[in-house]
Parts: sequence; structure tokens; C-alpha cells
Amino acid sequence: MIRKTILFLVAGAMILSVTQTKGAVTLVTSRSGLGGTDSINWGLLGNSFTSVPNPFVILSNGGLPVTVSQAGGNFERRDEVNGSWGGNFSPGDRLLWTDNFDVGGGGPITIDFGSSSLTSFGLQIQADFLGAFTAQLQVNDGSNSTVTENGYSSGSDDGSAIFIGVSSSVPFSQIIISLLSANNNLDDFAVNQADFIPAGSTPSAPEVPSVAIWGVFAAFGGCIAWRSRK
Repeated sequence: MIRKTILFLVAGAMILSVTQTKGAVTLVTSRSGLGGTDSINWGLLGNSFTSVPNPFVILSNGGLPVTVSQAGGNFERRDEVNGSWGGNFSPGDRLLWTDNFDVGGGGPITIDFGSSSLTSFGLQIQADFLGAFTAQLQVNDGSNSTVTENGYSSGSDDGSAIFIGVSSSVPFSQIIISLLSANNNLDDFAVNQADFIPAGSTPSAPEVPSVAIWGVFAAFGGCIAWRSRK
């Protein structure tokens, strides 16, 4: 009887897991939760205040060529230090800024991995002007799925800039980063290191089981305890 109960609960856990992830695009709000296996370091583009052409190609830490572009105007490299970018990234973060005042704001940023495909992507983002903003990631997975997150831009220099990431069961090769709203109605923004997982790669950290699956195992534990009392 116990053996049948175990098999039933394990099967139930597997069904719950598939139900929650099949065909889903999930918002990821922490770098550790994303578990990236490769990354893009904007510091490779030059020192702070370097004007970066639009578009440009940069190699990821794992050697993947990535094309980055925006609607108009050049990008600019900044660092999270006094006199360069006084925001709420972590001190020393290498940033990419849309810097498009000449066209009334900046972005969105399109990051294209060409023939390579991903299952997850994420980074921290901050609006240029202080105050509340809403960020969006759109993945080119055949349905242009999106995730959004609300953030608050400050000058606290403490790493509190929101992390917005996406995990998809359908591999994608292009992602678009934008602000849906921001203070002063200007949509220019900066981002720090981008982490991602190429399709077929195993996340660097195991995902935490969902609340539902934890509930299944809790029920299993209760069943065993009840039988012990009997």
C-alpha cells in the first residue's frame, strides 16, 4: 500500500511540474533564480563615457556573437560610480545606456543571438530619471511573448535595481528590452550584465520546486507519519 502511495504521489508531482511549465513564459526576478551559464559583459565595449555605435556586435563570455541595436542614435558605456552613473546598480557595475536624448528618449534594445537559441535571459535595469517605471522583455519565440516588472529608479548605489528575466519552454534567439512607462515620459534606460542560458545547456543552479510540488511531498510525509501511528 505504501509503495502504491509513493508511486501515485511521484506521478502527481510530475504532472504538476509539466502543467506549470508547458508552453509557459515565466518572469524571473533574480539573477540566482535565472541560473545563467553564459553572460554579456558591457565592459568589453570600452571605458565609461565611450560612445558605442548602433548597431554593434559583442562576444559573450562563452564566445557567442551577439548583435545589439536600438531604434536610433548611439549607445554609451557607463559605470555605476560617482560621476558616471549615480543609480541603484551595484558599485562598479559595467552598464550599457541607450543615451538617445536627441530622439526623445532611448531604446528599445534588441539583442539578437542569430543562429543560437536561448531558454532564459535576464539583467538588471534602471530608468534614467528617478522614480517609478515599468520594464518589459519580449522574446521572439513565434508568439512574441512578454513579461513585465515594476521598478523604482533611485540613486542609492546599492544593487537594488530590479532584475527582469524570462524563462521559456520554447527556445528563442532574439529579445527586446524596453520601458513601458517612466518618469518624465522619457524611456531611456541602462542595463548591467546580461545572463542567459543557451538551449541545451543546464542551469548553473537547480530551480526551487514549486509550492504545489512541495505540497505533494508534504502530503506524502503526512501519510507516512499517519501509517506509523497506526
